[in-house]
Amino acid sequence: MNNKNSYIYNEVNKLINKYKTRNPFEIAEALNIKVKYLDKANKLLGFYTVIERNRFIFLNSNLDSYMARMILAHELGHDRLHKHLTRKVIFQEYELFNITSQSEYEANIFAAHLLLSDDEVSELVNKGLTDVEIAGLLNINVNLLIFKMNEMNRYGANYNLREAPRSDFLKKLAKNN
Repeated sequence: MNNKNSYIYNEVNKLINKYKTRNPFEIAEALNIKVKYLDKANKLLGFYTVIERNRFIFLNSNLDSYMARMILAHELGHDRLHKHLTRKVIFQEYELFNITSQSEYEANIFAAHLLLSDDEVSELVNKGLTDVEIAGLLNINVNLLIFKMNEMNRYGANYNLREAPRSDFLKKLAKNN
């Protein structure tokens, strides 16, 4: 595992161990990050910003709980990994699984580690389930599961992955909300 990926994995595990949860809403509250909802966000899924030293994550109010949890986990990744960049840019999510931007890629890895434990993924893979079946059982998007399994491969697992995460998946889901 390279240094940045290892750092992300360790940061996520520090949060999980400290707050005894993988729930991004509970972690945001514990970190004193204000979660606000936007009523007229249309295609915008959410964003992270700092205003006068106060940290905010804004979520589209039309997201179902499944999507809100993934978007919030991703935005927590920006808080933990890219807070220094908020002076230059607000992290706005139109596509969650964007693998062309380094900061978005890292936030996706963060979200995957936060929402999915190594043990539960390994257990289900070892039962011979497909990635789609595993994602369904874990109530997670298959693309986020693929991020997690790619990361697990980096540190020794040998999962045969059939495809890379799609960068436009959540954009398509947002249109349907």
